[in-house]
Amino acid sequence: MKPTPTLPELTALVDKLDASQTPIWGTMNVAQMCRHCTSFIRLSLGVKKTSRTTRIIGWLFGKFMYRYFSTKNPWTFPKNLQTLPEIKQRTDRALDFELEKEQLGHWLKQADEVSGLVRHPLYGKMDAASIQNLIAMHTAYHFRQFRLID
Repeated sequence: MKPTPTLPELTALVDKLDASQTPIWGTMNVAQMCRHCTSFIRLSLGVKKTSRTTRIIGWLFGKFMYRYFSTKNPWTFPKNLQTLPEIKQRTDRALDFELEKEQLGHWLKQADEVSGLVRHPLYGKMDAASIQNLIAMHTAYHFRQFRLID
């Protein structure tokens, strides 16, 4: 099993995204996947706000969820899991692919520059390396979904 790509490696792969790519699994198109990953990064960095319900779920189950997710990699992560409402994408929504791709590249770079402690809305305070690993694993999982990594 290969290691999860780093944030700079994933940022470089953004340029290889193409609007015509179709997923191996799931219902999102490539623009929706870009927005989903961007939303995940923004949520993880504390930029995107979460609902009270999401914060309560995090308070109750966050540590357990993090222990589970942190043992996974892009090749062993389960497919088609329920996602948080804050990052779920409507599949009937038309998005500007180029804009979504640009935003994803921007936020991957932002995530790579994080230092110190970050307060994740589900998992609580996390050091920069842990947040970066979580973001890299999630993004790589979706890049695998669209055949950017194998």
